[in-house]
This record gives sequence, structure tokens and C-alpha cells, in this order.
Amino acid sequence: MVEVCHNTATNSLSLIPLVEGPTPPPDPRHELRDNVIHPQCVLVFTGCTLKEDDLKDWLRQCAKQKPPKKALRTRRSLSVQEIRSIHARRHLDPLPEGYFYNGTQFVNFLGEKMDYHPRILIPYT
Repeated sequence: MVEVCHNTATNSLSLIPLVEGPTPPPDPRHELRDNVIHPQCVLVFTGCTLKEDDLKDWLRQCAKQKPPKKALRTRRSLSVQEIRSIHARRHLDPLPEGYFYNGTQFVNFLGEKMDYHPRILIPYT
């Protein structure tokens, strides 16, 4: 058992171990699950003008935040070096129907030649 103290005036947080302290009443929802006893954790907040929503927001901010998702890269957002790097890693990937590699360039059934794998120009599926 630990007493959690937060002073809003100084914005300081302290954890004080308790030798003996009050025990929360048993909660029948958490007593037994699949015949396994789960330890209970309880936080008791005391203070003036405490609001449940504010405390929930404060607890959410204490948890590790999810990193923002990275934006999807498009062909226009890739540098020439990044395109060359992708080509070096993926040039031996299977070719789409109608393409073959002549040892130097990628050629389609119309005879058009490309220096890069055709799937670099069209999205991978």
C-alpha cells in the first residue's frame, strides 16, 4: 500500500509507503476470475473541489501517451535517394503481368522501358 500525494500548488508528486492503512471494501466483480486471485489496486483522492472528470483526465495524462501516427509517404514525398534505396531492395520482386526484365531495364508488353521496378510507380497491393 502506498499513499500518493500530489500538491497542485507546487505540482509535486510523492509516494509514501504505508505500514498499515485502511483496506478497501471487497468488490465482488474482482474477487475471482477463472479461479485466479487478482491483486486489487485502489486510489483514494481527498481534497477540496475535486471533480471526477478532472481526476480521470489527470490519470490519463500520467499514462504513456500513444505516439502520433506517421503520415503515409507518397512518391512525391520520397527523395531520389529513398527511391534508389527502395529499388535496390525490391528490384527482384515479382513483376506484374505484362512486364519482364531484360537484364538492364524493365520492359512492358508495349515495349516501353523503365529503369525502376514497375511497382515503384504503381502501389504495392
